[in-house]
Amino acid sequence: MILWPSSCQTTSKPNMEWISPMRSSRRSSVAILPDSTASISRASSRAWKTTRLLSASAPTPVQPPQDSEKANTMIREIDLEAVRTAAGAVRDPEIRRSLAEMGLLDEVQVVDGQVTVHFHLTSPLCPTKFATSIGQEIRKRVEAIPGVASCQVVLRDHFLQAKIQESINARGRR
Repeated sequence: MILWPSSCQTTSKPNMEWISPMRSSRRSSVAILPDSTASISRASSRAWKTTRLLSASAPTPVQPPQDSEKANTMIREIDLEAVRTAAGAVRDPEIRRSLAEMGLLDEVQVVDGQVTVHFHLTSPLCPTKFATSIGQEIRKRVEAIPGVASCQVVLRDHFLQAKIQESINARGRR
């Protein structure tokens, strides 16, 4: 007895229409005839071969790491897109738009769990209070991401850049 995929069998009407699993735009007809012979279309044949190939290949099990010390010392990868999203979601308190919306994030670097975020403001004369607030919020959000050991925030193109960066990156304040 020949076993066909269940999608190829019809028992009620001989020329019943069906949609091929390989190409939904192509229609083919399949019927199981009374004398146990079956007619099958070319598309159905391809689908059957694919089904056989997929069922024949068993998934290979994932091997656990051989050296447990090596597994414990592996550095967690940090999702760069998550860092950009977190930093870009910080809103400018004056303009009330996110840094990403205004294109103020310049660069994101990740080295061994240490993240550095470079950004600039809409004006090099932005008030120190706002610039510091934005930078501290960037640092707080990025450090909340799993795998981030620390975050260094670099402000570009501001007339009080050094003073603001020192305030943003001070470890005692958050």
